[in-house]
Amino acid sequence: MDVTFNKSFANGLSMALKQPVLGLQWDLAVGDLTRLKTFDPEAWAVQAAQADQPSAEILTKQVQQQRQRLDVAIARGEAIRVWWSEAPADRLGYWWLCDYLQNVSNPLEQVKLPLDRELTTTLPAFQHFSSLAEMDGEVAVTDIDRAQVVSPLARQAIGRYWQKTVQEAAALRVSMNGTIIGVPVDFLDPLFAQQLPSGQSLTWSLGRILGALPLGLPEWWIHSRINIINNK
Repeated sequence: MDVTFNKSFANGLSMALKQPVLGLQWDLAVGDLTRLKTFDPEAWAVQAAQADQPSAEILTKQVQQQRQRLDVAIARGEAIRVWWSEAPADRLGYWWLCDYLQNVSNPLEQVKLPLDRELTTTLPAFQHFSSLAEMDGEVAVTDIDRAQVVSPLARQAIGRYWQKTVQEAAALRVSMNGTIIGVPVDFLDPLFAQQLPSGQSLTWSLGRILGALPLGLPEWWIHSRINIINNK
């Protein structure tokens, strides 16, 4: 089974591989990570409100069903291949998966995709992706030969790091110099506020922030912060 932590990327990768890909759109850079154990709908309330989901309960059920698909593959003894990047949500997803699989015998491989790419096939160009959602699946599969086995010992080591991150209970996680750190929920608000001239629509403001600050954070969360800033 192929697994990634971005639903849009999973769709493109599935077409490129010509086989199903499980896209776990869990947005792990944001919020209480214990939600993956407790499945408390309250943990998905903001996302449900901002991402046009019917309710937090339905969104919680969808997440449970996604994990159940993974559980079925594990029970069948299937090999797991995870595609991830340096984006916080991807890296945290990779850590979670290593922790989740550390006590099973299923083979695990990981394909780490660079978010910076030099293109030389036609006109020379440099590309930077803020997340895997922007990457074409056909581009991603060119790195399939770089897949590396994740040993049981490596899973245990990474799993301990995941558990430490969960215990930190940060409201937001960002990458600084390649290191994931927990920060307060309003940590990025000053940067967002600089991109919010008065009189513009929420859609315009969201687009401006996404273009100016390629942070790889979910749109629904940035949307919620814009509302909070505008209401101060």
